[in-house]
Formats: sequence, structure tokens, C-alpha cells
Amino acid sequence: MAVYSTDFEGTPGTLIPTFDPNFATHTGGVSCKISADGHALAGNTPGGPSDFCGNYYTGTVGDAQFSRGTLTTDTACVPVVTIRNQAGAVSFFYALWVPGTGAFAGEMVAGSATDWEGNIAGFGAGDTIEIAADVTTATTIYLKRNGTVIRTYTGKNALSGGKVGFGDFHHTDAALNSWTGGDVSTGTAYTLPVETTMLPIVKAPAFADYAMRLFRIT
Repeated sequence: MAVYSTDFEGTPGTLIPTFDPNFATHTGGVSCKISADGHALAGNTPGGPSDFCGNYYTGTVGDAQFSRGTLTTDTACVPVVTIRNQAGAVSFFYALWVPGTGAFAGEMVAGSATDWEGNIAGFGAGDTIEIAADVTTATTIYLKRNGTVIRTYTGKNALSGGKVGFGDFHHTDAALNSWTGGDVSTGTAYTLPVETTMLPIVKAPAFADYAMRLFRIT
């Protein structure tokens, strides 16, 4: 698997694995659903451990994985993007946004959440929030806003491998307008690079050479 995306366009109230069978729910967890307007991801109450609801993509990804989502305008939600999702437990690394407070990054292990950092300013509706592992050092994790790294966390080894996913804490309003996740090596670009063609370097003739041609000096 390289990269997988969804825009959460579906029947209101539909649980995510029914909306798209490529997604699953953690063992012991609670699934998210399609929002009331049918155009976004929404939470579900009551939630599971730590009042979290979430899902993960069942496709195969490498250790260098990323998950990002587009934040909605709703303020009664706590959208979450996740990597390192473990199928057999509610365990993952997360980045989330609390409207009016800021972003948080951390880990959920067996249903118990621990923030690495919180109250990170700068996010707003329409932004993308992303959590990603380094392409070569799996224990180095990045928090990104609109594709730009704003935080780096090292030595994060509580979880390894796993899947990419998303979720919501505490609320049932629309949380994410869209989501993309997969392998970092194929999924981190937000814009295509400008194509550049390298032309061969040709050495300009010396003035004497021009003179030879113009005046046919022999």
C-alpha cells in the first residue's frame, strides 16, 4: 500500500467500517461515523477508552508512515490523526486539535493517553494536521501543520509497526473533512515539484575561434 484517502462523503450516521470496509475498529474500541451532514468524519458517544472513537486503515504500511486530515469549522470536536495503530488494542501515536486551545501530540497505549506536548498554537479550520514517522529513524515522530514540520519528538518507541488512522475525542460534531494516510516515502508531498531539465554545459568558443570563422584567417 502506498497512500489511501477518503473524503467521508456518505450516509449520515454510518459507522466507518460500513462506509468503507477498508477501515476497521480497534479491539475494545468504538468506531467513528459519518457526520450529520454526510460530508465529514464525526465522533461517536459514548466513546471507548479515554472517550476515544477511531478507526484504522487495514492496508499494509511500513514503519515510516503518516496520517493527516483537514480540520472542519466545527468547534465542538477534537479531531485526531493517528499512526502506529495496533489492531488488538486501543494503542497508537496521535496528533489532535482542540479548537480554542491548540494541538496536542502523544501516545495512547492500551487505552491510556499520554501527551508528549500540548497547547500548540497555530492551527485553525481548513488547516491540515499531520503526524508522521521519520523515513529512516522510526522512533522520530513529526507534527506538521499544512505540510510543514513544527515539532519533532525523538525516542518514541512505545509502539512500532501498526496502521494509519483517525478519530475523535469526546464529541459527535464533524471533525475531519478529509483524510490521507500511508507510507511517508510516497505520501508526504503536498504539491508536485517543478520539473527541471538539466541542459548540457557547452563551453563558449574563444574570441580567436570566432575570428577564424568570420575572417577565415589561415
